Amino acid sequence: MRSTSHYPYSSKNVYYYYCSKVLKFPGTWAVLIVSAYYYMTYDPMAYLWIPLPPADLKFNTGQNYLSSNLASICGLGNHIFEFAALYGLAKRLNRTPTFFIENGHHLKMLNRGKTTVPGLVDKFLIINGSLPSTIRNTTFQKGVCCTFDNPMRLESIKDEYLHLSGWLYQSWKYFPDMRSELRTYLSNSSENSNFGNLPRSDAETHVTCIHTRRGDFLEVGFYGSDPVFVRNALKFLNENEVFGSKKRKTVLFGDDVKFMKKVFEGSLLSTDENQEDATHFISKNSPTADLVYSKYQCDVVLISAPSSTFGWWMGYFSKGDKVYHMDIRYVDDRVYAVLNSGYGFVTFITDGPFFENLEYGLHGVSSRCCFVSMSYAVLIIHFVYRYLILFYPHHVDKMLKPLGVIVMTLFFLAHGAFWTWICEECLAPNEEIRDIIRPSFLEVHHVNSDHISLLTGQYRNASDYVVYKSWIGITSLTVFSMYCMTVYFVLGYKIMKKMNENQAASSISITLNRQLFKALVAQTCIPMFASFLPTIIAWYAPIFLINLTWWNNYVCNICLSAFPLIDPIVVIYFIPNYKNTILVWLRLRKQKVVTTTISIVSAPTT
Repeated sequence: MRSTSHYPYSSKNVYYYYCSKVLKFPGTWAVLIVSAYYYMTYDPMAYLWIPLPPADLKFNTGQNYLSSNLASICGLGNHIFEFAALYGLAKRLNRTPTFFIENGHHLKMLNRGKTTVPGLVDKFLIINGSLPSTIRNTTFQKGVCCTFDNPMRLESIKDEYLHLSGWLYQSWKYFPDMRSELRTYLSNSSENSNFGNLPRSDAETHVTCIHTRRGDFLEVGFYGSDPVFVRNALKFLNENEVFGSKKRKTVLFGDDVKFMKKVFEGSLLSTDENQEDATHFISKNSPTADLVYSKYQCDVVLISAPSSTFGWWMGYFSKGDKVYHMDIRYVDDRVYAVLNSGYGFVTFITDGPFFENLEYGLHGVSSRCCFVSMSYAVLIIHFVYRYLILFYPHHVDKMLKPLGVIVMTLFFLAHGAFWTWICEECLAPNEEIRDIIRPSFLEVHHVNSDHISLLTGQYRNASDYVVYKSWIGITSLTVFSMYCMTVYFVLGYKIMKKMNENQAASSISITLNRQLFKALVAQTCIPMFASFLPTIIAWYAPIFLINLTWWNNYVCNICLSAFPLIDPIVVIYFIPNYKNTILVWLRLRKQKVVTTTISIVSAPTT
């Protein structure tokens, strides 16, 4: 039997021996490194993106369904917008609103909707699964804040399952005249009706609700609430709102309690003990409870962060239905920067017989714009006439006969009709465009663009329908203008070359040709510099975010207006016979009497 005292390894030594082996093994360090990396980069939200299998849909059900892509990762305010908009669209299109649970984010959105607006979510058909690939996406409502895409164009689609490509739907126009109905869909559970010590609105108490937003707004470029504005705005409300003898109570809502405590010193939290003499309170309730509180207690709502969708819904659901908000035009906010980035242009009228009537006004603006193309047509006819005189003089008489006059008239009218058609079909504004340009019109011109007859092109930051239509319209007008410029330069070059080659003419003819040559050069350049270039610059500068308001007002408008007059003035200036005739008509110069002496010479006859 071996003595343990002589055994080479004790239990302690064995432990250290194997630990050193494990630590020296490369695989151990590989596992540790991978585990550390996984721990540092682990994102529990990543699993929410894993898509569910495609849903097994039933077809030929006798019903029509409406669904959409959703901004499921956004907050509660955006969720309510999407639920309300899809419900409103479904009612208009006589379809069943449908919600596909495509991943974990969609499930989370659905659960939040059930908690906050259970009555609204109950209107939806819930399908547990992703959208099958057999269902096509219909382009509608680009995911841009505060824009509206007219659903009228969806009415002709007969697909059983209509799935829209858009998201956000941040416009009340998707659910017009539905406020009373949507307010009934808010949660009435006892959990969301416990407001703590927040004041109640009654015959003796007036409650002003102020929504604030900081948090991620400060990180992503949205305007966060400013305490100075909040205090000044509340002072304005207290001075201008009629409260009578009611006690004034103010409640702050938001995502940053520390910030709200600094706005009004001594504010009570909703979880604190109640104090009768308190005037300022801070809600620490759930977002759903805040919306329910607004429905029953908020007489006035102040939105201090203009981009907040949750603040918008607080005002929408509020008891008093009276909302004040920070004007987004006067703050540094990414939403307003996107909507007013300058990726477009507007042509409008400011007075005249068509000003008050939008329908006739649109025809008036388009007809005024078509004068450009009709001026092009007159110049083309002029160049063709000059060309025929030099190259095919025997065809000139044909232009002056009835058939030739009819052809020239039809050509002239066709130019104007094409330009007018492009303007009205591609550049006429819809409700989405008017929503986009309305803030700028109010800021610059102090008028509501909804009452203005105008033409506009929007190259970005709008729905695909608006962007494509604008690009088609501007491209068509550009190609049309380039065709006219090409005719001028080609015919002008040939005419000038022919005139220079004619060396056998008399001195009088040479002088006249020289005058005509100068006039022709001017007539070739005038359309380029007085019409083509100003319009091209005005159309395409917004694409590169170049603000050329001064150019449009003081150069482009003047050039286009003067263009039909410049051409005949140049001809009169370069050709003395025309100039002298005009001066005689105006009695600025006496008519010269040319005396011709005829000499009679006798010749010898044989």
